[in-house]
Formats: sequence, structure tokens, C-alpha cells
Amino acid sequence: IHLIYISYIYISYIYIYSYHIFISYNICIFLSHHIYNINIMKISKFNFNFHKKIIIILTILLSISSCFQLIALLTVPVTNKLTLCKYDGYEFGVFGVCKDGYCTDVRIGYKPSQLSDNYEFSLPSNARHSISYLLVVHPIATGFNIIELLLVISLFNQFLSNSINYLLLILLFMLPTFLLTLLSFLVDILLFLPHLQWCGWILLGSTVLIAISGTLLCIMRRT
Repeated sequence: IHLIYISYIYISYIYIYSYHIFISYNICIFLSHHIYNINIMKISKFNFNFHKKIIIILTILLSISSCFQLIALLTVPVTNKLTLCKYDGYEFGVFGVCKDGYCTDVRIGYKPSQLSDNYEFSLPSNARHSISYLLVVHPIATGFNIIELLLVISLFNQFLSNSINYLLLILLFMLPTFLLTLLSFLVDILLFLPHLQWCGWILLGSTVLIAISGTLLCIMRRT
């Protein structure tokens, strides 16, 4: 009887000890998972806040870039005050020419009679006449820039900002935006240098802003 009693006590002790070990193990597992989830949440929150700051900066940069391109686009004859070039009474814009208050119809390209063969320009009039048709890149570049701005604004959605593929899409779309903006600035340089007005020079700033935006997007995609 004593042996049975002792065996019973021993088995009960083993059972209680095993139960406490099981409970302690489950508590440790629960705490480790809880701590891990807290750390993951902190990291996710940090990444989201970091991404949000970059998105705000991108939105500001691309908004300024779009405004610069709109200013260059809204030159004479669309408006009366803004010009890409002033020379010998002529005022040149993306869509036409004005002189003495009279402006041509809105169109792309200049007539040869509107381009005097003057050595003060970097190119002769016949070359400038051909290049003037490349002014069509101005509205195209502006459209691409505005679309790029809208794509960046959509990144305020956390799901989209965490999508690597969506960030890659925006980054790839930024390449033609940059090239078109750079091309529009180079066209203005070839046509109007050395009489290019500030409305043409700000396109250089627009090109630089797009390049900076592309760099920030690369950083955002890697974090």
C-alpha cells in the first residue's frame, strides 16, 4: 500500500511539473510572437512614415516641374505676356509668333518669313524652320509630367506605396518624361539662343527636378 501511495505521489509530481513546463513553454512562445509582431509593426510603421515623406517631396517636386512646363507652354499667342524669345519686334511662343500686337493662329512650327536670317542666332533660318516643328514636344512633355504627378499622388495609398511593381512602373514612366522635358529644353536652345527668355530656361529646372524625383523613387523602392 505504501509503495502504491508513493508511486501515486511521484506520478502526480511528474504530472504537475510537466504541466508547469508546458504552460511556461506556451507563455514563452506567446511572448516571443507578440514581441516579434510589435517589432514588425514598428518597422512597417517606420517604412510607411519614410515612404510618406518621400511621396510628399516627390509631389512638391513634380508639381513645380509641371508648373514650369505649363508656363513655357502658355507663351504667345496663348497669352500676351509670356514669351520664349524676343527679337527684332517678334515674340515667339510654342504655338506661334506675335509682332506689334498681332499674333498668328495657334499652330506648331514657324513660317520661314517669321525667321530672319540673322547671325545673332546660333542656327540659320532654314534649320530653325525645320527645328520649330519639334516644339510639339512641349505639350507632350507637359502631359507626361502631369500623368507622372498623378501616379505619384496615388502612392499616398499605403498598398500602392508598398508595391515594388507599381513603383517600378512609375520609375519606368519617369524615363520618357525626363527625356521629353530635356528634348523640349534643347529645342528651345537650338531655336532661340542667345535670345532665349526665362520661360525657356525654367525647363532646365524642370529637367533637374524630374531627375531628382527619379533618384528618390529608386531610394523609396529599395527601402
